[in-house]
Amino acid sequence: MKQGIMTSNRVRLLLKQGDSHFTCRRDGYRKRKSIRGCIVSPSLAVINLVVLKRGETDITGLTDEASKRPARYFLKRAQKLRKLFGLTKKDDVTRYALRNVVTKTSKSGKVSKKVIAPQVQRLVTAGRVHTKIQNKKVVEKRNLATKKAAEEFNSLVAIRRKQFATQKEAAAAKKRSLSRKLSDRKMSTNQ
Repeated sequence: MKQGIMTSNRVRLLLKQGDSHFTCRRDGYRKRKSIRGCIVSPSLAVINLVVLKRGETDITGLTDEASKRPARYFLKRAQKLRKLFGLTKKDDVTRYALRNVVTKTSKSGKVSKKVIAPQVQRLVTAGRVHTKIQNKKVVEKRNLATKKAAEEFNSLVAIRRKQFATQKEAAAAKKRSLSRKLSDRKMSTNQ
């Protein structure tokens, strides 16, 4: 629903940058879109509303006392729970999280109650500290293994380079000796 369109049905509007219900991807880009007017009609499936001010009479099923249900959602983050209840870091925050009682009936007619509490987020426990330490040790072990493998590889490369250099030098010396022999033969045949 777009404000300013005084009709109850849908209209196709050419929208440009800055208009609501339209995200402009490029400069000067326009698009024709189907948009419903701002008048409420029976053709609407859902209307989302927010009650801003309480009137003289209650809305049945919404603001009256009979419609009040226990809260389903509550704070979950550990720091926010500590702040709300004035707890210290040593207090058990999980006791202050909201718990819901869910009743279930089985096929045989047996009723069972189950208490569901959300997992408190960002809660530093002994288990989490232990896991963090273990993960750090694993990373350090991996880093040491990588360094050791790199050192071994570098030493192997240095050995191979020395071998290659000595082979190259030997080949060059062999060539020099052969060329000397050939030049000596030529000299002897010329004389």
